[in-house]
Amino acid sequence: MIMFTEVYTYYCEEPDPWSQRDVFLNVIRIHKTKEISSYSDFDQKSIMMYPIYPVFNRQGIDIPLNTELSDVDKSFAMVHYARLEPHPESPEWDISHTLGVLGVDGDLRSQILHCQDPKKIRRLYMQWSSSQMPAPTNPGPSIQVATQSHANRPWYCVFRGARKMPLEG
Repeated sequence: MIMFTEVYTYYCEEPDPWSQRDVFLNVIRIHKTKEISSYSDFDQKSIMMYPIYPVFNRQGIDIPLNTELSDVDKSFAMVHYARLEPHPESPEWDISHTLGVLGVDGDLRSQILHCQDPKKIRRLYMQWSSSQMPAPTNPGPSIQVATQSHANRPWYCVFRGARKMPLEG
């Protein structure tokens, strides 16, 4: 269960206070399936993952601030901003490796590997990823929401926007 008071207190306090609306939109709000245009499995190590401190939830879940791109982050960027050749400093990050990290296999993998059009690669991946999206019942750690209006709906751990610094101690 989310401890809403603690979440709002943390994000609305100095030195960089957010409005309650911003906290709701960026941290609390549950995203509707139709709002998600490209999907990957939950990635707890993603740079896009906001930290979840034990004081934010009754289960004591602790997800630290991620400061480096995860392999899924890199793959997601690679498929959306496709390079036909890997960067010289990261030759292992070719499209084949990227598709493996993202779990793309079979005919679609072959089709993407033979594609020379970055826009088409992105479109093919987005169509595939949308079809892989599970029913919106458990999109990450199961943190049950504590308010009546959101009772028994899981907390999406899909976040966007700026990050606050980690809690001290």
